[in-house]
Amino acid sequence: MTSLDQIWSAQPASTMSYGRGSKGLLGSIGRKFVTDADHRLIVAKSFSSLCIPWAEEADIPGIWLTPLLTDDRVRSTIGTSSKDDLFIGGSLDKLWDGGRKSEGAGAFVEVPGADHSLQIPNDWRASQKAQAEVFARVEAFAAGLS
Repeated sequence: MTSLDQIWSAQPASTMSYGRGSKGLLGSIGRKFVTDADHRLIVAKSFSSLCIPWAEEADIPGIWLTPLLTDDRVRSTIGTSSKDDLFIGGSLDKLWDGGRKSEGAGAFVEVPGADHSLQIPNDWRASQKAQAEVFARVEAFAAGLS
């Protein structure tokens, strides 16, 4: 079995790019670890959402927590996607722009008053309740894939 460390160290520095289809580290991981799976799902947060273009090309559904919707490549991929991914962000997150504007697919869930960590500042009880609601959405989305 190939480990992630072996894939990482085998990549020339010039190919260490993210979100570039079959090139770079994500392409190597995709070819090595997900091509033989019966069911595939990406669950990613924040910076990891930069692989949304790769997930689109690989046709792998995703749950994207606090995705970087301000990134042009991420946003344009989401805008043309036909996959029903789940996007969750906080209304106070500067990298979340409120979600659905012109997208044709996917579900956008905004957590009112939450920041980039999906927490409600200075209110742990509200944060706990919001996180429970996020977990319920994630669970329902994953259950609907099988």
